[in-house]
Amino acid sequence: MIIYKLKVICLITYFFWPQTLLNQISFNNINMEIRKQLLELFLLKDELEYFHKELSDSKEISFKFRLIKQNLIVLNTFLESLSKFNIHIKENKELKERTRNIRKKGGLINHMRNKIGGHLDNDVLIRSAQWTPYIFHKNAKENRELQISLCYKSILEASINSYIDISKDEMQKEFGNEIDFFYPPDETIFYNYLGKINFDSIEWIKLVIETIEKDFVYFDNKEMFVESRIAGLTDFNLKKKFELPDKNQLKNNEFIELSLQALTEKDNSKKRDLLNKLSKKLEEKIKHLTINKINTDFGE
Repeated sequence: MIIYKLKVICLITYFFWPQTLLNQISFNNINMEIRKQLLELFLLKDELEYFHKELSDSKEISFKFRLIKQNLIVLNTFLESLSKFNIHIKENKELKERTRNIRKKGGLINHMRNKIGGHLDNDVLIRSAQWTPYIFHKNAKENRELQISLCYKSILEASINSYIDISKDEMQKEFGNEIDFFYPPDETIFYNYLGKINFDSIEWIKLVIETIEKDFVYFDNKEMFVESRIAGLTDFNLKKKFELPDKNQLKNNEFIELSLQALTEKDNSKKRDLLNKLSKKLEEKIKHLTINKINTDFGE
């Protein structure tokens, strides 16, 4: 019975949509813009939390180096997205201050991402080859795991150390000295920096989500019909300007009324009768649509 009911609901969801339900949801681009913001924040938060936890827990050096390289991409994506949320930032003093601090610390992340995250910069690669000659030692050739670990170490250090202040004797701009991961104080300095900016970014995202969700209304099952229809009309041609479907595409229909009656009916016998009636009407409608489709395809 449950499976049967679900099949009926799916058919309704695909073909028919009530104006009454349509009027209950916030059917406009502003609502979709908010959803887009939440979607972006949910993903960024999840990824940053993953990297933050794994970098804190992992002891395997090559794995950590790979994580850092991936972490840079997500962190930089987050940093570049900050301006999208200005409407929330400008009204919140705490968010303003947090945003300012994150941006101040984000220069090194952007530099590293540009040099070794999105691609491998030739200028960084050749300096990495000079910086860590042991990569090319005969012993390294016999230990590929060590060799790969040294490769990651070298490009990370080269990307960090090339972030320099030209006006101050070419000093490393963030830390004031070159970083070598084999020197424990340097390793600590960098991991503290990365951990702090990950943590601050996660907390920033949490605060913005909380701010947005104060006024955002999640829809319920009654609105699922219209939401599903809107989803089915998604246009994935990215060259077109995004627009939601016109309300006229979502028409009122007797099928919806029958389905709602069936779903809300408490008496099992009456519910079964309503579903049977609905099923017959749907079969007739689908048969009619199928015949029209065949006639159109064959030009009759």
